[in-house]
Amino acid sequence: MNITVNGKEYILEYTFEAAECHECIDAAMDIFGGMMTAKIDSKHSEEMQVRDFLMSLSDLPRMAMDMFYAGLLENHGTGPDGDGTITSRADARCLYKQFCRENPEDERATSYYALCTSIAEQMEKDGFFKRTGMEDILENMESLVKSKQKKQPKKPMDHQRKKPTKAQKAAMEARAEGKENDFQS
Repeated sequence: MNITVNGKEYILEYTFEAAECHECIDAAMDIFGGMMTAKIDSKHSEEMQVRDFLMSLSDLPRMAMDMFYAGLLENHGTGPDGDGTITSRADARCLYKQFCRENPEDERATSYYALCTSIAEQMEKDGFFKRTGMEDILENMESLVKSKQKKQPKKPMDHQRKKPTKAQKAAMEARAEGKENDFQS
């Protein structure tokens, strides 16, 4: 994913540097991990998924900046392959603010959610989820859940008392009334 700020092109790449940035991994798990586990475990209702997402909404700007910063590290950080222009999260935040000023029509500049969505697509292309182990962990969780669902035998329902029909209820009530009259005489 590329952005241009002040005429300079910046490349966001989610390979080694981003995969070793724990803030980025935490943010990705907070945002995407919940969605992925909800797909795995269908017992969670859509309402619960929405509620969980909305609870993390206030953290979205922070998480978006953590992931944005991590994406800049590979090519623009202080590591061996970086050009040294981004030395801190504050530098990344300033760069993003300038990007938003210069590109107000760009979807990534309109909301942190749109930025996260774009970052997620780049993470997938760069193999971030595989490299960090998130993909393997979630696949293992999915197979574990599926195997547990297969192993659970169906419980027979014949041991439960059947509910009486209307006619049966009426007959029981009539019998009960008849017994009450016998006691009163």
